[in-house]
Amino acid sequence: MRRQRLSYPPQSFGAIYAIGDVHGCLELLQEIESRIVQDARPIEGTRLIVMLGDYVDRGPQSAGVLDHLVSPPPSGFERICLAGNHDQMMLDAIDDPGAIPIWLANGGLETLRSYGVDDAELSQAMRGATGLRDLALRHVPGAHVGFLRALPIALVIGEVAFVHAAIEPGPGIADRSDEELLWARWEGVPERPGGPVIVHGHSIVRSAGFDGSRVALDTGAFATGELSAVRISAEGLGLLSTAQNSVADLDPEGIAWDRLATALSN
Repeated sequence: MRRQRLSYPPQSFGAIYAIGDVHGCLELLQEIESRIVQDARPIEGTRLIVMLGDYVDRGPQSAGVLDHLVSPPPSGFERICLAGNHDQMMLDAIDDPGAIPIWLANGGLETLRSYGVDDAELSQAMRGATGLRDLALRHVPGAHVGFLRALPIALVIGEVAFVHAAIEPGPGIADRSDEELLWARWEGVPERPGGPVIVHGHSIVRSAGFDGSRVALDTGAFATGELSAVRISAEGLGLLSTAQNSVADLDPEGIAWDRLATALSN
């Protein structure tokens, strides 16, 4: 089933915050949310948090992350969670025993352990073709599965497109396949000029940054301990990170502002 693409007309936002790949790092998610709440205190208007996908696998607390995300957002905020490729892999494994090996090879074991599955259960389940699928169905709450199934895959607000994968910038976000929006790792000069600024995760970068056409936010939280977020507001692009106390300016020359301003206008 094709995932939903959300498209909102330009509207009045005090600030939009996007958070990169969490990968089971609950404490880092709580920390970056705390920094966002503090940063947003002087900002008036609607404040939106956009999660860019990959909530599960690799880190130790995938179950806790999903518990957190199915709960209400911080007070005074709205939250939209998008699908990532790891979230889709987990669903695929639950639906099809044949998809289990690729999930386990990419962090699925850590996710199962986060639900309280011990090594003895894992060992026994691995002996049968459908054992691991049955194990996941017993331990993963229906609310978590339903949350993952319902995730939209893209959000476009004015001249900003939020997606999981590092897609090529350009128009036609809604027409691109689920596979591209979940898995693409584009590098280079855009072949399709124009279109919104892309805010994405998925491809790990040493430090989050803006290159004039996209903002890359996956700083490998599960391995580095750094979870990154960007603030889009009247002040421009601000980088928040669990690795630093201050907010860095991602766009000191203001080259993005003309393209992004419509996302914050009436």
